[in-house]
Formats: sequence, structure tokens, C-alpha cells
Amino acid sequence: MLSGDGTLTKAISSHGDVVAYERVGAYPTPPAHPTRPFDEFTNIAPGGFDTLLVSTVLHHEDGLDELLHKLASARAERWIVVENSVTEQAPVALHEFVDLFFTHTLNDFALACPGQHRTVEGWTSILGAYGTVRLHAQLQRVPGIPFSYELFVVETR
Repeated sequence: MLSGDGTLTKAISSHGDVVAYERVGAYPTPPAHPTRPFDEFTNIAPGGFDTLLVSTVLHHEDGLDELLHKLASARAERWIVVENSVTEQAPVALHEFVDLFFTHTLNDFALACPGQHRTVEGWTSILGAYGTVRLHAQLQRVPGIPFSYELFVVETR
């Protein structure tokens, strides 16, 4: 789901079947793994996927509710969501700065940075509308990143 440049998708594809989607034209170079147009995601048959991986995508979404509804329409058994969360040590201003820096300096892609930053509780609340949410892991030290990442599992059934 919104697989970016395909690097992560390619890495996990050696462990099983992976179907990737991305917005056409979001990246200037072809993805590292075959990718389908994101517009086709709405044509997915319910139950077509066991698991949806949504890694550091949600905080980039202007239409976050719309994206979450699209995820729900696939009726996957679970979602694995990786996001970074607002904390006292990593306030919204830091997240906004890092997004702008990474999006417009280190990377080259046409994504907005609308400021969809939330605390762990905030992510749990919004994801909880779609299933039972569990904070599975927190990665405190991610090289080159000044804040932690959280891995949420959403069990939809």
C-alpha cells in the first residue's frame, strides 16, 4: 500500500507474495519492485489480502480518512502500521521540520507534508475505528532519525 520507491517491498517480497501500490508519478524513477497504480486499489476484491503494510504513509496524507476507508474496503485480516509519534521529546514542530527536510532535500518525491502527526494515543484512536489496535513495538533508535517509530497491529476481525 503506497509502496514508495519499492525498496521495502522488494526486501519483504523474498518472504512471500507481495502486491504493491503507489500513486503514478509520485517518484521520478521506476520503483525497485513492480508496482500497481494506487487508483486500482479501490478495485480490490474484499478479502484479497491477508495483511496490509502501511509504513510511514499516514502522516503524509491530506485525505487521511479517505485513505483509511480505502484500506478498510480491502477487508484484510490485519494492518501493520508503522508511524512516528509526537512525544514531549519530539514535538510536532520537529516532525514537521524532519518531513520537509526529508521530502524536499534528501528524497525526491511529490508528497505533501500536511502535518498529520499524532501521539501513540492519537494513532491508536484513529486506527481503532477499523479494528482492535495493539502497539506491538517501539523502535527507539532509528539511524538518522531523531524520533522513535511505532509498529501498530490492527486486527480487523
